[in-house]
Amino acid sequence: MCDTGIGRAAWTHLLNIPALRCLQAKPLFWVESVIEKYAHSRVEYMIKVKSQFKKQSTANNVEVEFPVPPDADSPKFKTTAGSAKWLPQKSVALWTIKSFQVGHDFLSLSEFPALLRTENFPRR
Repeated sequence: MCDTGIGRAAWTHLLNIPALRCLQAKPLFWVESVIEKYAHSRVEYMIKVKSQFKKQSTANNVEVEFPVPPDADSPKFKTTAGSAKWLPQKSVALWTIKSFQVGHDFLSLSEFPALLRTENFPRR
């Protein structure tokens, strides 16, 4: 929440401090996710990432990490850019995109067969 600076005008004038301004910054990346659970047998993830930074900029080695059920097994990944891998010791999937330019959006589709119960998602 922004501070309007009401009641501080005298102090900012006496101390010669410029008035505070509220910045509405948008994130460098916009991430959308859809998670589908199928009758305690598998979980499918669709993760979409879109860049929102300035023109002529490039982000390198972008990593998107998302939680998966701890009982997941034998994942399958499809990505429009980069590569994805499963980190079972952390119960996460890691999607790495080597170079991400402005105005692009990329998609990762993942399928995790679950051995026990898909309600066992880690809380993050």
